Amino acid sequence: MNQHSLEPRLAAALGNPNLGVAELSELIIAVEGAAASADQSVAAERDKALDMLASSDIAAAHEAVAVAQLSRDRVHAVLPKLRERLSAALNAEQRDRWLEDYRRVKAQRDEAVAAFKHYPSLAEKIVHLFATAAAVDREVSRVNGSAPDGEHRRLKEVELKARNVESFSRDNPSIAKAVQLPDWGDSAKMVWPPPQPSLAVQVATSMTYGSHPGGDWWQQREERAQAMREEQERVAAFYEAQVRRREERENADAASVAASRRSGS
Repeated sequence: MNQHSLEPRLAAALGNPNLGVAELSELIIAVEGAAASADQSVAAERDKALDMLASSDIAAAHEAVAVAQLSRDRVHAVLPKLRERLSAALNAEQRDRWLEDYRRVKAQRDEAVAAFKHYPSLAEKIVHLFATAAAVDREVSRVNGSAPDGEHRRLKEVELKARNVESFSRDNPSIAKAVQLPDWGDSAKMVWPPPQPSLAVQVATSMTYGSHPGGDWWQQREERAQAMREEQERVAAFYEAQVRRREERENADAASVAASRRSGS
């Protein structure tokens, strides 16, 4: 494409703010080719002007060189503008791609946020599950420990039976004992596991079940029963406090929403 046919196209392109990357790239290639041809034309006209035999009219030779130089300068001058337009178009395309990606990831994030907000209710269910299993396990331990002589049947703990394993180990620990569930409103505190029992309760409840009772067997049984009752009351108080905290948090959230609605009305 020669420069004369290219200039109308350039004028139309510079006046079109919606020109895309592909069109601008194609146009820049054409202009770079025209610029190289213009450089060659200037050199040829200059050589011709210096040759008296080839160009006897000095005024005409000067005009030919000037026209060639002006044509060259015009085509060179438009290149920075086209490259600037190309850079802006590339940035716009990148921004559009990023915005599309941003919206896609935001939708995924919002969906995950909505799911994550179920954590308090899910944690509450898990805590209830573990607490129930722990209470039943205490009954299992009591029944196993009070088995009469000659009775070999024993009950498995809840998690052992549910998971169909014989025992826990370092490589396969108890889920209920390994899990930690932070409080939703104060993640430095745990809703599970519950606080550890006092040393007195641990000593009372760590007596070996299934051993032959001594002369004070009735006293040992009462001590174990009392320790179990104290432990159950302590755990119950712990979970009651968790429920109260959750209710207080929900009431505070509801009051905040109501206040926001009133201020916006």
